[in-house]
Amino acid sequence: FSDDPTAIRPVDYTYYVNMSGSVIPATDSDTAMMLANNHRIVRAHYGYSNVDISQTTDHTYYAYVFPADVKEVRPRDMNSPAMELGAPLVRANDDYPGAKEQEEAFLRELETKTSAVDMEKVVETIELIKLYHGSVMRRSGEPFYLHPLAVARIVLDWTTDEDVIIGALLHDTVEDTRMLRTQIDMKFGPVVSHIVDNVTHFESYVQSFHKLQLSDHENISRLLEKAGHRSLLVKVADRLHNMRTIDGHKCEKKKREVADNTLKFFVTLALTLNLPQMVADELRVRSEKVLNGR
Repeated sequence: FSDDPTAIRPVDYTYYVNMSGSVIPATDSDTAMMLANNHRIVRAHYGYSNVDISQTTDHTYYAYVFPADVKEVRPRDMNSPAMELGAPLVRANDDYPGAKEQEEAFLRELETKTSAVDMEKVVETIELIKLYHGSVMRRSGEPFYLHPLAVARIVLDWTTDEDVIIGALLHDTVEDTRMLRTQIDMKFGPVVSHIVDNVTHFESYVQSFHKLQLSDHENISRLLEKAGHRSLLVKVADRLHNMRTIDGHKCEKKKREVADNTLKFFVTLALTLNLPQMVADELRVRSEKVLNGR
């Protein structure tokens, strides 16, 4: 605590204004301007600031609290130059071997299974994830957008609900790209926005570019407390595809953590959602294979 508003001085005015996604408000007070600058700096470091004007003393207290380890709450992807505000969007390479074939197979299957889905909207959504996921690659070397495409294709085995399919395609955009939930809400509506919000691993500051990384425990609690049937379908499909491709993950510790989490939570969740028995069986077998070192 400090009664000195200049205790934290702004280091790079432009950088911190951009990171917050807003501008410093005009004020007539130098102290108020300094506090506004300090607030942006604290937010940029994922901290918390507060001003306590006591009614019993002549002092005003300024509290600044920072995480002990910013990496625990700041998503790693936020360090990417592509995440900077104003950075150009670079479309994914869909000439990657097999990419167009996967996309065409998904669209054919979707068109065969239902006539109730707006195919133009689905194609538009695929183009959107190519643009936002851009040049990011999975550990296998394939363009990242093929992951949400695969998740949507898995979901299609369980439902032809358009919102769920669109939500599956968009499920990693808030977590891994510059896209915000408000953008999804405006373009695709509250149902799709709700699905994406529930399956993301991050919490977004309202009206800000900041995203907070949640722990596995927080993610599961969030799913149990907030997620509806649609969101849970996408989450299980996401985990199923991640388990199918887990061999591409180089960190053995992380692989075991994911497998353990899958075995303890997602196998039961798949059964609770009344998905085909083979879904729970596959999740169990793949998890045990990782945990047993096979």
